[in-house]
Amino acid sequence: MKHGYRQTGLGVVAACFFATGLACVAGMPTDYELARWAFNEGSGTNTADLSGHGWTVTLLKDNGAGNVPTVTNTLWTNNTPTGTGNALALNGTDQYATPEPFGGGNTLWTLSTLTNWSMSLWVKVQANGVQRTMLGHGFEPGVSGWNWEHIEYGGPNLFFTARMLKPTTYTDSVLGDGGFNIGAGWHHLVLTWRQDAATTNTIAKYYLDGIDDPLLTTKTSYPSEWTLNGPMPTGTFHGDVWHQLYIGATGRNDTQTRGHFFLGLMDEVRIFGAALTTNEVKKLYLQPEIAGADLWLVEHPPRGTVIAVK
Repeated sequence: MKHGYRQTGLGVVAACFFATGLACVAGMPTDYELARWAFNEGSGTNTADLSGHGWTVTLLKDNGAGNVPTVTNTLWTNNTPTGTGNALALNGTDQYATPEPFGGGNTLWTLSTLTNWSMSLWVKVQANGVQRTMLGHGFEPGVSGWNWEHIEYGGPNLFFTARMLKPTTYTDSVLGDGGFNIGAGWHHLVLTWRQDAATTNTIAKYYLDGIDDPLLTTKTSYPSEWTLNGPMPTGTFHGDVWHQLYIGATGRNDTQTRGHFFLGLMDEVRIFGAALTTNEVKKLYLQPEIAGADLWLVEHPPRGTVIAVK
C-alpha cells in the first residue's frame, strides 16, 4: 500500500498507510513537510513530490515572453550530492521547473498563510556575477512576491528578497549574508523563518552545509517597515493568482514572462511548514535523502527513545 494524502482546499488531511520506506509518525503535523522533490527519476518530464502531498513538478523550457513554455525531458544529470541517483541540471537561459506549469498559482506558495517555514536545497553553482533564482514566487514591478537568489559567485551571494504591497510597495534584498561563499562543488542551503507568537517579530536563519551562519544581517533599506528581528509588515509575500512557485526561475503564467534563470545543478528541494531547528538542519545535511517522517523524529523521538544527531 502507498502512503497517501487527500487534499481539501488549502488544508491537507493525512490518510496514513504503512508502507516500506515511508514511515507514518503519530503527532507529526501534515504540513510539517509541504513538498520534497528529489529528482530521482533521471528521465521523463516530471518528478514526484515525495512528501506525499501530490505537488508533481513539470520540467519546462521557456520560449520567451508571450509564448507558452515547452515540456522537456532534458534537465537531468547523475551528478548528485551523494553520488547516487539523479538531480536537476539548469542552463541559466531558459530552463526551469514548477509544480504549477499552467494556469494560476496556489495561495500556499505565497507563504502568507504560514507563520513558520523553511526552505532546503542542494546546489552546485555554475554562474558568476548575475542574479540567479533558486526558488521564487512572483516578484516583479507593482506586484509582491519573493525570491531566494544566488547573486554572485565567490562573494556575499545569498539573499531572500521580497516585495510588499502594503502599506506601500518596497523592493529590497531583505535578508542577506555578507559571509556566505558558495565555493565549487555541492552545498546544502537552508533558510528558516519563524514569527514570534507574542510580538510577530521575524526570526530568520541561514545555514550553509549544516552550520548556522552568524553573519546574517538585514539588507533592507526600509527599517521602519521591516527589520530582521522586528514586526512583519502587513501584506508581506502576497502575490497574485498568476504567480507560480518556480524552481530555477521567477515569473508568471498569464503573460508568460520569466527571468533570473539558475545556472547549475540542484537536488533535494524541500519546503517545510515549520522553522527547522539546528538539529534538523544538521540531520538534513548529513542525510540528504532522509524522509520527512524520520526528520520529524529528530526533535520528537518516541517516548523512551534517545536520538542523537551526530
